Amino acid sequence: MPDFDHLDDFSVLLRRFDEKFTKLRKKVHRVLENNLDEQSYDIYVNSILIDCRALFIENIRYKHNCTIQNFYKVTQQPDFAQAIDAHFDGLTSGGLTLREVIKSWVDRHLVHFDFVDEKTEQAHFDDLASVLDRRTIANLFVDILLIAQQYSEYRLFLHQQAYAVCEALTGDG
Repeated sequence: MPDFDHLDDFSVLLRRFDEKFTKLRKKVHRVLENNLDEQSYDIYVNSILIDCRALFIENIRYKHNCTIQNFYKVTQQPDFAQAIDAHFDGLTSGGLTLREVIKSWVDRHLVHFDFVDEKTEQAHFDDLASVLDRRTIANLFVDILLIAQQYSEYRLFLHQQAYAVCEALTGDG
């Protein structure tokens, strides 16, 4: 995350996170409606996975990338960041972390074309299917909606705090 010299820069970042989460939630709801044909389902799910990779999964040495965890850290909410990291570090039924499943799928199948043998490819499909299984509540779609809800509540809190500060400094209220 950059160091913000101006409140306007921070506001732009907040708007961009809001836009990302709004679009991501809409995509998740479309998938959960359960009325997509197979091709549309694949397109939506792959787009959701790319968004997850961008918003939640980054190497910890890249402290300035705009993940939601880094946003929480710079706004003095490290517990929120740690909770998201812990969630994505949780093991899936295949024994990999959720982070590994998403990163591997996106990096090897969507943003790059890495050759993998049939056995490895089937393992990737199985791992991905386990985190996308809508028959259980423990699936990526529910996870995303919960993270987005927490973010929305935190944004509302930040908004209220900003107004409270302005009112206190200007005497309005």
